[in-house]
Order: sequence, then C-alpha cells, then structure tokens
Amino acid sequence: MSSGIEQSKSILVTGATSGIGRALALAIADLPTKPQVIAVGRRAQRLDELKNLGLNAVKLDLTSNPADLEVALNQIVEDYHEVRT
Repeated sequence: MSSGIEQSKSILVTGATSGIGRALALAIADLPTKPQVIAVGRRAQRLDELKNLGLNAVKLDLTSNPADLEVALNQIVEDYHEVRT
C-alpha cells in the first residue's frame, strides 16, 4: 500500500526556501509519480531557484495577519485545483 504523498497529484510544502522544507519539496518533486509541488516561502530569490527546478513557487509569509493569509491561501486553492483543504 502506498502513502498519500506517493499518490497525491499536488502537494503544498511550506517553508520550502530552506532546510527541511526545501529538502522535502525537492524529494517530493523527484517521486516517480511526479506530483505537482507548490513550494511556499518568504525568500523570493530562493523561490525563483525552486521554480527553475520545475516546482511551482508561491511567495507567502505565514506570519502575515490572518485576513491576508486567508486571502493568499484561498488563491492557492483556486490556482491549484488539486490542493484540497
């Protein structure tokens, strides 16, 4: 039996511009099923690097005020239909 990540078509990874988040985003992108990875982070230059590697990159600071965060997350769900809330 496969895990959910192996079967997912789209996966949103927060903190994807460094450390564990970046490693996770890149590892998921390398899965044989090639899921769409939506890499979320604050650092524009590092997001550009991920985009150049074939990942979808979204600049977002999760410490934003709740109203702005809700708008941004709703936009992500609208832009990437495979992401489920």
